Amino acid sequence: METFLSSLEMVASLFFSVVFTAMESALFLLFVDVFGTRRIHGKTYGVIAALFALLAFLWSNSYLYLVGPSFTWKMVVVIALCYLFCSALYREPAPLYRLFFVVLWYLMHYLYSIILTTLPAFLLGISYQEFRDFRYAGYYILASAVCFGSEWCLTLAFRKFYRRRGQALHPRQLILYFVFPAASLMSLAAFLQLLNGMETSEWFVLACCGALLLANAAVFYLLHRMEQAAQSQKKLVALGQQLQIQSANMESARGLYEAQRKATHDFRAQLEVLGQLLRNQDYDAAGKYLESVSGRQSDRMVLVDCHHPILNALFNTKAETAARKQIEIRFAVNDLSSLPFDQADLTVLLANLLDNAIEACEKCNSPRSIEVRALKEDDFFFSVRNTSLPVTIRDGHIPTTKPDPRLHGFGLPNVKAIVEKYHGTCAMQYADGWFQFAGEMPVS
Repeated sequence: METFLSSLEMVASLFFSVVFTAMESALFLLFVDVFGTRRIHGKTYGVIAALFALLAFLWSNSYLYLVGPSFTWKMVVVIALCYLFCSALYREPAPLYRLFFVVLWYLMHYLYSIILTTLPAFLLGISYQEFRDFRYAGYYILASAVCFGSEWCLTLAFRKFYRRRGQALHPRQLILYFVFPAASLMSLAAFLQLLNGMETSEWFVLACCGALLLANAAVFYLLHRMEQAAQSQKKLVALGQQLQIQSANMESARGLYEAQRKATHDFRAQLEVLGQLLRNQDYDAAGKYLESVSGRQSDRMVLVDCHHPILNALFNTKAETAARKQIEIRFAVNDLSSLPFDQADLTVLLANLLDNAIEACEKCNSPRSIEVRALKEDDFFFSVRNTSLPVTIRDGHIPTTKPDPRLHGFGLPNVKAIVEKYHGTCAMQYADGWFQFAGEMPVS
C-alpha cells in the first residue's frame, strides 16, 4: 500500500510538473508577444515553443541532481533558456530590452506564485515545505489553480490595455533599470533558500545587501531624472503657450494693419466726397457728412498709444476683446518706447495677465471691469486689477480649476519667471471682489 501511494505521488508530481511548466511557458510567450515582433509563425512557432517548454521541464526536474539545491543556478539557467528561445522566436525587441523583459517577467511570475502559494500555508498554520507535501495536495492544487488562473487573466488584460510606445530608453538608462530586478532576484534567491531551511552563504547575503544598496541609489538617481523631466515638460508647455500668445498677437496686429489700410482707403474716398460737396457750396450736406464720418472714425480710434508698436497692438487687441464681451477696460500708460526688455517676454507677461483678467470678468455678473497700468519711470511698473469671484491664493500661487491641471496653470508661473528673469518683484492679492497682480522690473 505504501509503495502504491509513493508511486501515485510520483505520478501526480510528474503530471502537475508537466502542466505547471506548460502553463509557465505559455504565460511567458504570451507576455513577450506584447513587446516582440515574431520572426517565426505558424507550426514552426508552435514546435519551437513546445521545445522550450520541454527543456524548461527537464531542467526543473533535474537541476537538483546537476547543481544541487541552488536556487541561484536554477534561476540563471531558466532565464538563459527564456532569453534564447525569445531570441529565436522574436526579431524585436533589441537584445538588451529582450533580456530586461525576460528578467522582469521571471521575477514578477515567481514573486506572484510564491505569494499565492505561501499565503494558504500561512493561513493553515503550516510551513511552506509541509504545504507542498502530498497530504495537502488538494490545497496546493487549488492554490496553484488560483495562481495560474489569475495570472492568465492579468496577462490577457495586460495584452488588451497595453499600448506599445516604442523603445525610447538609451541602453545606459536600461542598464540602470536592470539594477532593480537584479537586486530583487538575488534577494529572492536568498529568501527561497531560507524559506526551504537551507543554509545561506554570508557572502551571498552581503552581495544581496550590496545589490539593494545600488537599487536604492538608482531610485534616488531616477527620481532626480524624473524631476528634471517634469521641469522640462513644464518649460515645453510654457514655450508652447508663449508661441500661441505670440501667434495670436501677430494675427491681431495683422488685423489692425488690414483695418488701418481699409480705413485709409475709405478716408481718401470720404475726402473726395467732402471736397466735391464744398466745391458745390453745399455746406449743410458737407457738415452732416463730416459729422457722420467723424462718428464712424471715432469707433475705430486706437484706444491706447504707448509709443511701443508691439504693446500698442497687444493693448488695443485685448481692449477690443473686452469690449466685445461687455467688459469695461481702462488703461493708464505713458511712453514705453524705450523699454529694454525682450518684446516676446513683454508680450507673454502682459498677455497672460490680461487674458486672466478677461476670463475672470466673464465669470462675474456685474460689475465687469479691468484697470491696467503700465508706466515707465525709474523702473517699469505694471498692474492689472479686475473684478473677480473669490480667489484662493496659496503660497503665492493660484491652484488651477481647469480639467487637466498638467496642461493649464502656467500663466502666472510664466509671468513670475519673466519678472525674476529681469530681477523684478511681483505680488498679488484679492480683496472686496477685486483681484490685482502688480510687479516692478528695473529698467537699467
